[in-house]
Order: sequence, then C-alpha cells, then structure tokens
Amino acid sequence: MSTIIKLLPNQVPQVWETIKLAAVRSQEVSPSNLPQVCERLLHGLLSDTVQCLVTLDEDRTILQVCLTQVQVNRITGLRELVIMGLYSFRLMQEEDIVASKNLFLGLARSQQCSQIICGSRNPRLWNIYEQLGFREASRNYVYVMEGDN
Repeated sequence: MSTIIKLLPNQVPQVWETIKLAAVRSQEVSPSNLPQVCERLLHGLLSDTVQCLVTLDEDRTILQVCLTQVQVNRITGLRELVIMGLYSFRLMQEEDIVASKNLFLGLARSQQCSQIICGSRNPRLWNIYEQLGFREASRNYVYVMEGDN
C-alpha cells in the first residue's frame, strides 16, 4: 500500500536530488536551462509557493513526485491549481491514478481553486489526465528565437 504526503519546506533538502530529477524529466528541461529551473524550483519549494507531493511505498521509497502551484488566472482572477510536473519512477497503477485524483481534488478545494490545470508533452500523462476526468482545453505553440525553427 502506498502513501501520498505533502513535503514541508524543511523536508525538501533531504530529497532534493529526487525532486530535481523528477522535475527535470517531467518538464523536459533543456541542459541550458537546468540551473535557472532548479534554482527557481528550489526557491518555490522552500518558500512553499510550490508544493511537492510524494508517493511512498511500504519501505518509504519515493515512487512518484508531483509538483503543484496555486496561481491566479490573469484573465478571470480565479485561483487555479497548476500541476507543474508529475513523474513516476514506476508505471502508475490504477490505484495510483485514483489516489492522485483524490489528492488533486482535495488540494484544489483546500486552496479554494476553481479548476486544476495541467499539461505535458508525454502521451502517457495525456492518458492519465484523461482517466482523471481532465479534458483538453487548449494547445500551446512556441517559436524559438534562436537557431532554426
């Protein structure tokens, strides 16, 4: 049986390398952006503006890492829970997916959020989010100003 816990800011340094690995992999951070992303993430975690939820197995080994942040929508002014990264060190089972949904809903309610926002380039996560009842709301496009496009 696995357990999901929200890390307190003072617990972050103990598992920072695991969090960093999960964040970099889930967000597909380019090597050139790695220092800035890690610095901002660590600052957010230590100041509790970014939350880290971990799923532990019976041996207290971290199985999944989820990074969230509450933001205010610039247009509507409503609070949104943003899932910044979700990474699993093993294939997520059905019970993991259900537990994640319950966790996200509870966290969003406790933070008075009107919706939960997430995104990924990973097709497996698209499937998981759809299983959780999320629907596609928009698509993002990028034009990189350096090099060929």
